[in-house]
Amino acid sequence: MVLSMERRDLEEEIIIRKYMKELLEAGMETEKKRCPTEIIELNNENIDHILSVCEIAVVDFWAPWCAPCRFYAPTFEHVASRFAGRVLFAKVNVDENPDLASRFLVMSIPTTIIFVKGKAFRRLVGAIPEQLLEKEIVNVLRQAS
Repeated sequence: MVLSMERRDLEEEIIIRKYMKELLEAGMETEKKRCPTEIIELNNENIDHILSVCEIAVVDFWAPWCAPCRFYAPTFEHVASRFAGRVLFAKVNVDENPDLASRFLVMSIPTTIIFVKGKAFRRLVGAIPEQLLEKEIVNVLRQAS
């Protein structure tokens, strides 16, 4: 049983890597749709504009006192570096922006929401593994292309 799960995980990883390579080779980045390469802090004043910059945005709702949020931060940052320029990555500090947490119905943190064309499309709750975050982003990229 463990061996079959490891094999399935390996197969999923191979598929993700292959698709990411195809995206790069296909030149999905256009100047018009080019996303910022750094992780952006969102607040009430800039969220609507920034979510409209790229077709796909991945937003981490977090707080500094939250241990799972601190555990998840390096995962989020690593995945952001791998999709830099193709997907917008941003963070919302829920302590500083409680209205945004309410607006997007964030009840526990960390919560990662994948936005497509400015609308919440997929919600991932908790400190999810890197492989799952990548898989969800790749699935959204496939649907969007």
